[in-house]
Amino acid sequence: MKKLTIIFTALMTISAQASFFQETCSSADGMLKLASGHVSNKVVITEREYNNGKLSENEIELLRHEIEVDTKNETLLKNTNSKNCSVGGGGVVNWQSISAKEIVITNSDGTLFSRETVGVSQDLKSVSAFVICDNSGNSMNLCE
Repeated sequence: MKKLTIIFTALMTISAQASFFQETCSSADGMLKLASGHVSNKVVITEREYNNGKLSENEIELLRHEIEVDTKNETLLKNTNSKNCSVGGGGVVNWQSISAKEIVITNSDGTLFSRETVGVSQDLKSVSAFVICDNSGNSMNLCE
């Protein structure tokens, strides 16, 4: 029973660490950034202020549970997928997709964004931008 427990624990540890996923999105000017996956999970907007003729930009990280992110007009630009198999039947699959889409962010509780927020709507209820996203990952795969 002890050997079975050790083998089971080893297999669960390997399978728990056998995959990776990360999606990173950014507007062309870098004023809106989104990330989700194993490395980073965040949404960052930028506020721009002019004080005495000087421009300052402040990045603000939004809490995911306090906002809603809506995706519109997604276009797939590139999609790659590869599978590597070993003689023993196991292998790894890797993927990457690049897409362009419009992102619209609203506060879940309906509060308004600052007038200084880059990409804010006239009514201050949402922030939007066109972004390019890189969705990459890999995972264990059974091969024939």
